[in-house]
Amino acid sequence: MADAIATVSDHRGARGSYDERRLTTRWPSAKPGPEVATAAPPPIKIKGRVLARIENYDALWNAVRSRYDAMGITRMGADTLYLPDGYTGKLLGAAQVRKIGLHSLERVLEGTGCFLVLVEDPEASAKVLATAKELGLFRKLQSRALKLLSPPSQPA
Repeated sequence: MADAIATVSDHRGARGSYDERRLTTRWPSAKPGPEVATAAPPPIKIKGRVLARIENYDALWNAVRSRYDAMGITRMGADTLYLPDGYTGKLLGAAQVRKIGLHSLERVLEGTGCFLVLVEDPEASAKVLATAKELGLFRKLQSRALKLLSPPSQPA
């Protein structure tokens, strides 16, 4: 019992918590899985029109605010649709008392009748990939020999 207490206390840090690095040094590293070819996602049919180009939070905020204004829905009216009373005013008011976050984003988009789409800019992608190649920022995949099992023994 004393040996078990001694080994546990050896792994404790100054504040009494376990030192993760010491506890996991002898664990085997994660083995890389089989290489999987990445397939392009299927194209999305977009029926609506493009209302805004959103590259940052401010562009999202402006687009949502403009959409509510274009639809003629007041902040109080938007609250009755999907959000608590006064919340849309806090989100879309000039003071930005609240920010559009994980929980409110879905409700705000429902209220505008819109959804977000991530679209690749081929020129920007090529530029980023060239810079990443120049700096050597790609993952290095380890190739390893496959361990094949021996064939099953034949019953006698």
